[in-house]
Amino acid sequence: MKSWTAPGLDKIHAYWLKKLTALHERLAAQMNQLLTSGDHPDTTWKLLSGIIAAEISRHMDQYMSRAQKGIGNNTRGAKHQLLVDRAIAQGCRMRHTNLCTARIDYKKAYDSKPIVQVSIRCGIYQGDALSPLLFCIGLNPLSQIITKSGYGYQFRSGTTVSHLLYMDDIKLYAKNERDINSLIHLTRIYSKDIGISFGLDKCGRMISRRGKVIATDGVELPEGNITDVQDSYKYLGIPQANGNHEEAARRSATAKYLQRLRQRLIRYPAGIIPWPLEEIQATDIKTRKLLTMHGGFHPKSSVLRLYTKQKERGQRLVSVRTTVQEETTSLQEYIKKMAPTDPLLSECLRQQKPTKEEEPEGLSWKDKPMHGMYHRQIEEVSDIEKTYPWLTKARLKDSTEALIMAAQEQALSTRAIVPGTRLETPPKVLENEQAKILWDFQIQTDKMVVANQPDIVVVDKHRKTVVVIDVAIPSDSNIRKKEHEKLEKYQGLKEEMERMRGMKATVVPVVIGTLGAVTPNLSRWLQQIPGTTPEISVQKSAVLGTAKILRRTLRLPGLW
Repeated sequence: MKSWTAPGLDKIHAYWLKKLTALHERLAAQMNQLLTSGDHPDTTWKLLSGIIAAEISRHMDQYMSRAQKGIGNNTRGAKHQLLVDRAIAQGCRMRHTNLCTARIDYKKAYDSKPIVQVSIRCGIYQGDALSPLLFCIGLNPLSQIITKSGYGYQFRSGTTVSHLLYMDDIKLYAKNERDINSLIHLTRIYSKDIGISFGLDKCGRMISRRGKVIATDGVELPEGNITDVQDSYKYLGIPQANGNHEEAARRSATAKYLQRLRQRLIRYPAGIIPWPLEEIQATDIKTRKLLTMHGGFHPKSSVLRLYTKQKERGQRLVSVRTTVQEETTSLQEYIKKMAPTDPLLSECLRQQKPTKEEEPEGLSWKDKPMHGMYHRQIEEVSDIEKTYPWLTKARLKDSTEALIMAAQEQALSTRAIVPGTRLETPPKVLENEQAKILWDFQIQTDKMVVANQPDIVVVDKHRKTVVVIDVAIPSDSNIRKKEHEKLEKYQGLKEEMERMRGMKATVVPVVIGTLGAVTPNLSRWLQQIPGTTPEISVQKSAVLGTAKILRRTLRLPGLW
């Protein structure tokens, strides 16, 4: 079970059940009692069925066919089958050999296995962890029958492959039409014996001689005909016709990606089909245009920063280029790792072309003359680690985050003064039995003090303390200077208030840069203010205020 998924009725996350090892013996005893106790919560059953499935899978590993990649550990599943299928297609084209394939699909595979002959007292739920495992066990003898038939496609190395299985998706391979028809009939007979039937509308056969697809009448079965595929079909989500239909697959994946901007739509076909650099770059450009249209990226912002990780002060978007490179590299490493024990993957390794070395990364966005100027200016005067938490903790809208980053990167014309702006005026005095708060209030003193009107004064009547707070939001490069200036400015007022009122006074400068930079001492100053004042909330207020001013002053569109 995943550690932090929603807990059951006990409200205890699985993380704690895993860590509290002293409870494991007792939990195991209670699990055994659940088998005969009748009704119990769904979450308990999921845990129990998962344990049973893991034990069955561990036992069946020695008996399951290696052609089945729908279950099991240390396998890439569908990607494994697609790699082998690509190797077969490429070998056929390079050697100009005959290849016959057939794709078999079942009608409602999981729901159609017969149970009339068996008296079921306890069943399993739909979508249960045991369901796919038991189905694969039911199909396992079919794999053994097909293997023993002796039919199949033979690689140059002598390795023969007759079929690939991914759950209920079956693909058959043979060297001629007679052999592929025999494999189809073998599959039909076994499937009928276990009570499942072909979905003929989704089945297909392809005959190619010396690398060229030829048209035939298909294969006739008692239930109907399996027609020959002339144009293309999909195998495990990848369009194919005498091998991978590469351009169609890329076009389909790109279109779906641009509709939803989900990296997994690119990641799945990546590594299976080649992806030209020009198409990758064009897709990344379209992605940035979509982000700009929806307020997530300013057109003049740094592209490098957009694709930089959040811990490195970036916007954490993963580019299509990075996705394709990472998945391709991952599959190549998988092939090298598994090839010594897998004859089919060793053939994939033999066909694998040497990859070009990736170009070393250029300058970081921080090194750019304009985009990196802000970061270089505040590096010496601010606490960098505390300057950027608003990226992760403030929960800003994408448009606000993009706007502040654009301002940091000097991408906006920010020098502007708008006359006639109204100022917010809270009440001057708030008081009760415990405290008094003064807002922008002129303090009367016996001795003349030049700076006697701080932003906020908090008087704690019980503790006999006075906190003089002055807030400033200067340019980010001036935060250290402004903090020191505030401390010196109100020293005279502090001394007079201590003398006149007999209370301990403290000057607290709250200085936040307009774009979120903070000084190393900010946390210490905020701790001296009565009440809870999280640093991130102060930083968020400053950043949101800057965004509001930028939108109003620059008359930015609604999305910004």
